[in-house]
Amino acid sequence: MHRPVFTPGRIRWFAERFDLIDVTSAEARAVQVNVLAIAPGTVVVAQGSDRIAAELAARGIEVLTVEYSEVTKIPGSLRCTTLPLHRT
Repeated sequence: MHRPVFTPGRIRWFAERFDLIDVTSAEARAVQVNVLAIAPGTVVVAQGSDRIAAELAARGIEVLTVEYSEVTKIPGSLRCTTLPLHRT
């Protein structure tokens, strides 16, 4: 969560429902918060998002890292550049 973009009330709402990971302004500008969940407990993160990946792994989430630097120049990242998957 990049706290500066949310109101205190919204931050409280998120904190009551989720295990938040705070991100820096630099991480937010680099779209490193944009990850893709591909299965329960498994996410894909862009290479270079080491601190965020470590925070996710510390919470028991499997983290897969991919080289995605060219795509993030658009801007956008993993979630923005993928279509939702339908799992049956």
